[in-house]
Amino acid sequence: MTRRPCFCRAAGRRRAERTGLTLLELMLALALASFVLVAIGMAIDLHLKLLDSRRGSVERIQLARAVLQRIADDLRATIQQHNADFSNVSG
Repeated sequence: MTRRPCFCRAAGRRRAERTGLTLLELMLALALASFVLVAIGMAIDLHLKLLDSRRGSVERIQLARAVLQRIADDLRATIQQHNADFSNVSG
């Protein structure tokens, strides 16, 4: 069974009235899109700030580790170990 197109004027007017978007719908869509974009921008900004602070923390920890390693190496170099020879001791 095939559908016949409706040529009545009332149906044509209703279809013509609903084909476009109203100014209110466009403004709401624009407001919603801008809200989403601002939220995404704020999330990216927060992520970059946290990344910078973590990077600085890691650099300070690496520097402290290198300084402590250098101190440990210097202490090992200054301490002399003498192995006692007990082979002549009679027991």
